[in-house]
Amino acid sequence: MKKKKLFVIAFFALIPLLALAESYGFIVGGGPDCGINTIPKFIKTTLDIVVKVGIPVASVFIIWAGFQFLTAQGNEGKLKSAKAALLWSCIGFGVLLGAWIFATAFL
Repeated sequence: MKKKKLFVIAFFALIPLLALAESYGFIVGGGPDCGINTIPKFIKTTLDIVVKVGIPVASVFIIWAGFQFLTAQGNEGKLKSAKAALLWSCIGFGVLLGAWIFATAFL
């Protein structure tokens, strides 16, 4: 219940900031032309940024899972944890690349 109240308060506290940004022209037509004028271009640009950040992060998690395999030394609990880490990091990597490929094909 407290989280809901906090969210509502934060939401309504940000409305004046949006109005102020609109009045200074930061939201509609006042800023520099970035070339993003359609929703598909926005999605593609956003996913490009996410992919540029996400691929190194996913690679670090895959390397970390490999390190967990090496340090498990036959311990079943640690091996199970390492397998789960490798599985979920590969799933995340696949979702990341799949979303990027879908957005690229969509454009």
